[in-house]
Amino acid sequence: MFLETRCFSNDVVHSSDMKRSIDTAEAVLDGLGQDNEAVHEMKGLREAGSGQFEGESLDTIDEEQAKEAGYDSYDEYEDDKRKTDEDEWTWLANAHYYADQSGYAEGADKVQERMTDAIEKIAEKQN
Repeated sequence: MFLETRCFSNDVVHSSDMKRSIDTAEAVLDGLGQDNEAVHEMKGLREAGSGQFEGESLDTIDEEQAKEAGYDSYDEYEDDKRKTDEDEWTWLANAHYYADQSGYAEGADKVQERMTDAIEKIAEKQN
């Protein structure tokens, strides 16, 4: 009951505009008995874009990234590119960004900025 009264007491549910995100939001609402609520889609809430590596398994990405970036191994690539203070998510987003040749991958800073902007827009509407 806590979720129903605290997290979903509002009439607004936000999701990225990606189908699987919308499906998940609708499934949660359905599970809470609130399937009549609308899901508000926001492009700014999308997950990080991986460019040419989109949809690949992490194992494939590791070796492919290293080769795309001109390294012999993923370990060599990570040792050279990863900053000492990067957490795992930041490194993964940046690793895709550094090696991507398509121009569609997003670095961690861009993703964080985009999502922060989206969350701030949601917060403004709540006031």
